Amino acid sequence: MPSLPQLSFKALLPTIFSFISFILIVLLMAIGSSPTWPPFALISIDTTVLKDAYYTATGAGIPIHDAYSLHLQTTCESYLFETPKSRRFVGLQCLEKGTDVKFEPLTLIQDDLTTHFSRQTVQSLRIPAAIQEIFKKKYNIVLHIAFIFYIFAITSTGIGVLLGGAVLFDVTLPGKADVLGLGNAALSTLLLFVASVMATVIQSNATSLINAVGASIGISAFHGSGFMALTWCSCVASLLAPLSSSFTRQHHNGKIGIIEGQIVYRRKVSW
Repeated sequence: MPSLPQLSFKALLPTIFSFISFILIVLLMAIGSSPTWPPFALISIDTTVLKDAYYTATGAGIPIHDAYSLHLQTTCESYLFETPKSRRFVGLQCLEKGTDVKFEPLTLIQDDLTTHFSRQTVQSLRIPAAIQEIFKKKYNIVLHIAFIFYIFAITSTGIGVLLGGAVLFDVTLPGKADVLGLGNAALSTLLLFVASVMATVIQSNATSLINAVGASIGISAFHGSGFMALTWCSCVASLLAPLSSSFTRQHHNGKIGIIEGQIVYRRKVSW
């Protein structure tokens, strides 16, 4: 049975890391956009304190949802069931998935009020307009750009997996295949890094802003760690692909150098 060539071993680790990165991006795109996985939302706006305060003051309820969440490809509304140790989303309702999500929480709240024929409005409830304006002017655009970067990243990573698989199975490739593979791996890492930074900025800055301007009326923001864990782990796995390629290449070349040195030494001795 013929043995696999040395080149196949050099491609093993990079291909594994590229495949891991590819799977993580697929999960990110699927779970991060799925309403059935609320903890993977980028950010959620909590109105429960506002509703409780209004009920205490007036004895009446406000017909709005407890949470309004932003996902990678959709926005959702839900109620919250909280215990001292956990927070669970119930009665989830989401808009149809799309590639250009526009998160406008005040519009969603006003739609709830209008649907239930409430006399209250977002203005009468004194919900700060800044909560919506920051998304309309900045973060909706940033999220759309990040989504495009994720699409390019998953394509580039998929190409990397195919190139690695071709080398593993000793498929004949053009002479510049190594350079192409390294460049593709670097591109995948760059795309994922930029997309991850954008998503992190949206999550961190939007949460801080909403908590700052909404605290006085009982509006707050929170987020889980699932989305960030997936995006940054995929970025790290993508980075390890070219690094492991360089390591295995140096290790392989070092072995060849030792073997060649031994051959030269033996020749000198035989003379």
